[in-house]
Amino acid sequence: MEQYTAYRPVDANGFVTFLSVEIDKYGEIRSVALDASNDENEYKSTSKEYNDKMFAESKTYYRHAIRQLEKQILQNKENLDAVSGATVISEDAQLLLDNIHQQFNAKQAIDHKDVLIDKVITELDKNNIEIMDFIGGLIQKRQQNNA
Repeated sequence: MEQYTAYRPVDANGFVTFLSVEIDKYGEIRSVALDASNDENEYKSTSKEYNDKMFAESKTYYRHAIRQLEKQILQNKENLDAVSGATVISEDAQLLLDNIHQQFNAKQAIDHKDVLIDKVITELDKNNIEIMDFIGGLIQKRQQNNA
């Protein structure tokens, strides 16, 4: 499994929202972590103060909103449904997920190119062996003719 992580810029509260996923060889997301942390290693999901403040403003807890978004991501949804009362984190999660998909697709393209390069090198090696055998045969014939 490959791990991919994407980050949003620092928000007004000093937190950086991040999405980290593990993707299997079939392109399926197998684990997900969505949250926001600050320089003091505090997380919005575990901050009672932040969750209470958000609930007072929107009737939604941050920790519940990210869990709903994580469930959608684990279902391998490409377009996330916004969580009621959590528009900003819903939009951030979508942007982060889009970034993760771009990272994954870029890695897949590089891996595919590496496979093609390996195939070309193998064919060149085969051709070089055939050419060397041919040249060796010519040299032997010349030596026989000169003898």
